[in-house]
This record gives sequence, C-alpha cells and structure tokens, in this order.
Amino acid sequence: MTPPDDGDPELPEDRTSVIVSPVDQSLPARTDPRAAVEPPEWRRPRLYEWYFSSTPYGHAMRTREEGVVFAALDPLLHEEQRVLELGSGTGHYTLRLARHVREVVGLDASPAMVEYLEGRLRREGVTNVVAERGVIPRPYEGSDGFDGVVAVGVLNYVAHLGEALRWIRERVRPGGFAVFTVPTAGPTGQVSRLTARLSRKAVYPVASGEVRRALTGAGLELRHAAGAGLGGRDRTLVVHAAVPA
Repeated sequence: MTPPDDGDPELPEDRTSVIVSPVDQSLPARTDPRAAVEPPEWRRPRLYEWYFSSTPYGHAMRTREEGVVFAALDPLLHEEQRVLELGSGTGHYTLRLARHVREVVGLDASPAMVEYLEGRLRREGVTNVVAERGVIPRPYEGSDGFDGVVAVGVLNYVAHLGEALRWIRERVRPGGFAVFTVPTAGPTGQVSRLTARLSRKAVYPVASGEVRRALTGAGLELRHAAGAGLGGRDRTLVVHAAVPA
C-alpha cells in the first residue's frame, strides 16, 4: 500500500498509559541525520486518514475503538443536542456525530486538519458542523453550554489529564456527558510512543487509577469504562463520565 502524495463502575486494572504533550511542548530538534526517517507527511491529514483506513493495523485499531466508543455514545445522543468534539481531525467521528445531534463544534490544534475537515464537510453537504482551531486546555473563545464532549485520541496529546478534564467539565451543562479515550501500555502504547517520536513530543505515563482520581478532581462521575484494542495488553481505555445534574 502506498500513502497518498498529498453504579460504581470499575476501571480496568492499572496499566501504564501513554500521554503526549500539547503541540507547543516539542522536544528539541534532532541533529542526527538518521532522524530523516521521521516523515513530515505524518502530520498531514491525508496520510493520517490513509493509515487508519488502508493499513491492516490502523484499520483494525480504528474499527475496534469505534465500536467501543459508539457503544458508549449511542444511548446518549439525540437530535436536540449540541456536542463539542476535541481533536476532530479528518472528521471520522465528526460526521457520524453530526447525523445524530443538532450541532457539532469540532476543535483541532492543526490548521491543516481544520482545513481538511472544512473541505470534507463541503463535499459531503454537512451543514451542522463548525470546524475551529483550538488547543486544550487553553482558553476557548466560543460559547460553552454543550450537552456533551467527545475526545477520541486527543487526551494523549495533553500533559495533565486532570487539567484537561476540568476544562471539559467547565463546558458541559449539568446532566451532560464526556466520552473520551486514553491509551494504555502494550502495543497501543508503543504506537503512541512512535507517534510522539515522529511528532517530537514528550510522553507522560498515566495509570487507570490516575484516570479515576482525575475524574473525581474535575467533578465528573465515572459511569462506564471499557477497553478497546486488538487484544492482550493492546488497550485503549474508553471512558464515559457524567456531569452531575
């Protein structure tokens, strides 16, 4: 395959997660000429979409994760809701969310991803999605009062999980929800470490016990947590939390 040119639920047992820092916390530039193996195209939307739709591992990982994420989301979504998606990327989750709610606001740190998503929305005739650039936990200039927040594959780019969850809590109405993922140790963690190296970003470990503490500290109630991944220790933790009414 050639890439394109252009109750009191229990968390799964503690496993070290891999959390990657925000875009503005890059590691020093490499001077070793062997660093040329880091393709700048990795950050490009078309290559990202190619990896998760056309490579066997990427496609299998996305399919498994998607099933667990929407098992959590489907009972929560209805047509009058306004949902904030963090890390909207190429719009894989965005477009499916848009079919079930009144409005989706998609934030992404990458201008290229925002531009790609805007083009995709035009091509597919989707009119209830707003694509904007934004980085958590920096201040967000848009309106708050969302019915829910979805963050798939984005909190692994945030250094402090608790700070990110507090940011989310402040933007969700009482009675609303947050569904997010964090990667855990094992092969999924190795992929995250590779992505971090390619992007030159620091990596921060977080165990499932810290996820529970971060939820409590942010004022969120854990409703459900499930593992996604390709088996064994290859896991992504999918968490459904609620904002107390």
